[in-house]
Amino acid sequence: MSIKNSIWVEKYRPKTIEDMILPERVVNKVKGGLQNHILLYGTAGLGKTSLAKILAGENDMYINCSVETGVDTVRNKITDFCSNISLSFDGDGSRRQKIVILDEFDGVSDAYFKAMRGTIEMFAGTTRFIATCNYIQKIPDHIQSRFDCIDFNFTKEDETNLVKQYIKRIHKIAKAEGITIEPKAILKIVKNYFPDLRSTITFLQSTFLEGNTTITPEDLDRFTGEHKELFDLFFNKSQYFDIYSYIYKNYVGNEDEAFIAFGKDFGEYLAKTQPEKLNILGPAISLQAEWHYKSQFVADKISPLAALVFNLHKLTNS
Repeated sequence: MSIKNSIWVEKYRPKTIEDMILPERVVNKVKGGLQNHILLYGTAGLGKTSLAKILAGENDMYINCSVETGVDTVRNKITDFCSNISLSFDGDGSRRQKIVILDEFDGVSDAYFKAMRGTIEMFAGTTRFIATCNYIQKIPDHIQSRFDCIDFNFTKEDETNLVKQYIKRIHKIAKAEGITIEPKAILKIVKNYFPDLRSTITFLQSTFLEGNTTITPEDLDRFTGEHKELFDLFFNKSQYFDIYSYIYKNYVGNEDEAFIAFGKDFGEYLAKTQPEKLNILGPAISLQAEWHYKSQFVADKISPLAALVFNLHKLTNS
């Protein structure tokens, strides 16, 4: 089995729009193909990157903007790709549009955005751009205006139908992997992680890797989130440098993921594994909010993340 297929999020990544679990309003925007550049925005785990890859196909360019952050990526790599003639053809014999995916587009610099503005205009006749981001407010207006911006965040009206589809998807994956989930447990799993389907599937795999092939509601009282190893470090009396080293190794380029984990998952972790420490949750969330906000104004987010880790280390060991 390949490494990719050993990670269930990748193994079960949708291959077609019909496989996606999306509000009808989003499907209606894209089912006719790319008529314009599109920017998909919303919280993590909703399927933005999966949809972008489906719309783009296999032979187009993918840029992870949280890794390839330099403006030279635009001036060289993207521009070179767009400049070369397309070798693919549509059914009517016309040359196929090139497509560039700009994943995690909210993580780039002002210089990057300025370079992209000119690049989008220069190649408008031959190339379509698909961007994804979590924070639409970090995308300048002059860039937003060049995209059809599609909100992936689910409304209350969306939720009822989508929860049912999430349950069916998790049941299908569990069956394929030889896992039995009691009905009350599967509903609880989906509700615990909704609308983040990626975290839902990650939880399912984490539980399976622990040797559990039957999941009961009682099993859900244990914390098995994907950031458990990080949180454990704070309560294993690890030194600050050890925690910082772990952060640097696992979250450089994905600092926002760590910030979100401390705001979203840390409370659940405390409740399930360190209930006697629940009194630190309020101060911990305040620290998370403070340093996550500050991180939006610097190019190198590892420094404010390290500052958050330093303060949390003092808090959990006081």
